[in-house]
Amino acid sequence: MAFFRICIYVVLAFSSIEAYSQLGNKHWLPPIHSRSSEDVEDHYVYLSTPSETPFEVTLRYGNTVISRTISAGIPTSILIGANKPSPIFTSDSELNTPLESKGIVLSGSEEFYASFRVRSPAQAGYLTTKGEAALGTSFRLGSLPQSSEVEDKNFFVGIMATEDNTVISISDYNNNVVFEGPNSPLGNTIDIILNEGESYAVSGYTTNPANYDGFIGALVTSDKPIVVNTGNGLAGFQGQSRDYTIDQIVPVEDVGDEYVVIEGNGNSTTERPMVMATEANTEVFINGALYTTLQNAGDYILIPNGNYRGTSHRNMYITSSKNVYVYQFLAGDGNEATVGMNFIPPLSCFFQKEVDLIPEVDRIGNTTYEGDIIVTTRTDAELTVNGNNISESPENVSGTMDWVTYRLDGYSGNVSIASTQPLAVGLFGFNGSAGFGGYYSGFGSIPKDSETKVCDLVLTDLFEQIQGNPDPGGAWTAPSGATHSGFFDPASDVLGVYNYYLDTGCAIIDVDLEITEVVTPKNSGNSNEIIVCLESNPLNLFSQLLGTPDTGGVWMDPDGIVFDGVFDPSTFVSGDYTYGFYDNLPCEPVENILNVRVSSEPETIEINRDTPLFSNRFATIEVNAEGGLGDYEYQLDEGFWQDEAIFEEVPSGTHTISVRDKNGCGNPLSETVDIVFYPSFFTPNGDNVNETWNIEGLNVSMEAELFIFDRYGALLAQIDPYASGWDGLHINGPLPSNDYWFLVNYTENATRKSFKSHFTLKR
Repeated sequence: MAFFRICIYVVLAFSSIEAYSQLGNKHWLPPIHSRSSEDVEDHYVYLSTPSETPFEVTLRYGNTVISRTISAGIPTSILIGANKPSPIFTSDSELNTPLESKGIVLSGSEEFYASFRVRSPAQAGYLTTKGEAALGTSFRLGSLPQSSEVEDKNFFVGIMATEDNTVISISDYNNNVVFEGPNSPLGNTIDIILNEGESYAVSGYTTNPANYDGFIGALVTSDKPIVVNTGNGLAGFQGQSRDYTIDQIVPVEDVGDEYVVIEGNGNSTTERPMVMATEANTEVFINGALYTTLQNAGDYILIPNGNYRGTSHRNMYITSSKNVYVYQFLAGDGNEATVGMNFIPPLSCFFQKEVDLIPEVDRIGNTTYEGDIIVTTRTDAELTVNGNNISESPENVSGTMDWVTYRLDGYSGNVSIASTQPLAVGLFGFNGSAGFGGYYSGFGSIPKDSETKVCDLVLTDLFEQIQGNPDPGGAWTAPSGATHSGFFDPASDVLGVYNYYLDTGCAIIDVDLEITEVVTPKNSGNSNEIIVCLESNPLNLFSQLLGTPDTGGVWMDPDGIVFDGVFDPSTFVSGDYTYGFYDNLPCEPVENILNVRVSSEPETIEINRDTPLFSNRFATIEVNAEGGLGDYEYQLDEGFWQDEAIFEEVPSGTHTISVRDKNGCGNPLSETVDIVFYPSFFTPNGDNVNETWNIEGLNVSMEAELFIFDRYGALLAQIDPYASGWDGLHINGPLPSNDYWFLVNYTENATRKSFKSHFTLKR
């Protein structure tokens, strides 16, 4: 097994710039294009969550749906493919065209992290999805600047739409860039229209020198929210060295002007961050000193490795006069073939304070490797890894006195990182000539003035309604100017603007939350159980709910499929049918269950005796009702109906067994059964008890003939089986006590049959 070294770096960030979250309940993963199939082997989506309550995450691409359950401390991974093409990797023929079956959408009821990892013997790549923070309408693309042609170097961008009829434009790139694939774009603009869930990928190869860096800084705009992956699959700064440099980015409005990057294990060529302007005339400062000015939006600069500072490890402090993108290139070791790319978030006072957790930090598929953790935080922060305090000494950050960094060794498996200050996490690693970089972090967002509705009859925590990620512990003020608890009670509080204020020491939070409406919760009625006969007409289930439900809700069948609420017993199955309201925000979803059971008479009944047709004792009869959907009860002749399907001590004769549905569905089914009894003995002694012997219960339709023999086979009498019987007399008078034999011939199912046995005459 190859040795794989991995380094994870954590940024504990503080500024007033709005950041973005990678912890969300929905994530999008647009496609990636790799020039060579040999560079794509097993690739996965890894899922984790801080939620203590287990929940299901659904992964969708095209018509394929995969579900996995995760919870805190119990992450999972899903194999997406083992080669190219796959749901993520496009073939050459799939470039420059809308794709319905490429790209992945992940959703869950709780917030979770999602990352994409790919490996091959010589390459590895890592990308972390950004959740809803990835949604936007304006982006600047980054990728690694290249200087030579190698057979598998390229650049790419993958785009996914989240709404129908989304108009997308890619522009502001070198007009000499040449795109690969069919219908390759010409000119200086690429125009695209996508529907929700559709994806689009473009790529250029290093066969054309303009493709080395001519697409870096390209502008992607749209009229509706989209998600963008960008980078190279593969790329390298020089020579034959190359690897995946991929990541998911956020829109222009969500980048910032203050960053910290941490040097990896590479050399001076691979360890260089890229700063890209979003506006003209942007000044860039390195470690507190002016470094350069970027003249135009989309212009970029690679910051030389010599600007990293530190002793035990090195970091770099980047600020700017206007918001910029920062793409960091770094490597797992000195081999330039292990280069990777991280999209770096700006520092923020509103990051989360815990990343719980990074799943399988030492694995991609079945490949195992070692790991380091690197942390950037304020001097007064306390950090724990997997619940344990750290003992390492800090490294200062040049250009600011507020920050220090740490490097921690020896972690593998699932890694959870927590701090008393806001937190972000990244990672990089190598395996021989394969390397990757990925920014795996919990991000926050600056609190904003906003408005919200509240649900009637419910006490609403206003703090949870603030957009962004504010710290708790601030003060609330009501519209009247009076101090407020921060819990809105519809019975006593009024509509209007409520203010939240907190000085965190890192930023001042002063936001207004306007309560605009009190929404009446919906009533989904009360649960009920009903029985519907199979032969019944279709039934409107709404009429079967108890209570006073509101109309307009959603019906779902036992499989969770939405339908119109009309139950057709001839095609629908028994089960729990759910009626609910799921979008009456801000009120909680409500639902009730109507248990519907379809019932019918049996298709057939089968009667089993515990004795043969002819027996010298009473019989036990067991009835099997086969087919049908009912709950059945049983009757012997004209007796009482009973739940048990067994009748005991049944005397001789022809009996009628009936079966019916307890709920009155269908018609009863009946079958007859014959019980024929022959006495074991008789006593013709003149006391008028057991004076004669005969077979009891023979049906006339059997056309029976009955013969009596002595023990030697001599015929003694032929008697009428339907008359009074044999009195034990023969020609010479009464026969003595002894055993006697009988033979009965009879017809059953149109076939002539015989039965022979014996009995005792007692004097």
